[in-house]
Amino acid sequence: MNKGRVFIEGIRVFAHHGVFPEEKKKGQDFLIDVTMDVDIEKASISDNIDDTVDYAAVARLVVEVATSSSFNLLESLCRAIAERILENGKVSSVEVTIRKPDAPIGVEARGVGVTLRHGID
Repeated sequence: MNKGRVFIEGIRVFAHHGVFPEEKKKGQDFLIDVTMDVDIEKASISDNIDDTVDYAAVARLVVEVATSSSFNLLESLCRAIAERILENGKVSSVEVTIRKPDAPIGVEARGVGVTLRHGID
């Protein structure tokens, strides 16, 4: 088995997540990174996308999950995304990082975020 990682960085999603009512009403950008542990043996030999994780499909799934529901916490959104990705069957574990560049935290910062690792290794 050749274990590998497939990753997507900086998926930009405009959504309505947050604890404060104005965040849910107004919405804001979120940046989402996904790193998936996969067995890349078959794909490395066949050169066929059907033998690995289609990162374009994963990116679309991330946008779908992030825009179809509203969460108070990034932790909950991370978990929802991770669980949907693991349904694929080709992914043994996944790490999801969500950054909130314009979080209303009352001080100047480049952003806040959460990373969740889910699945088996």
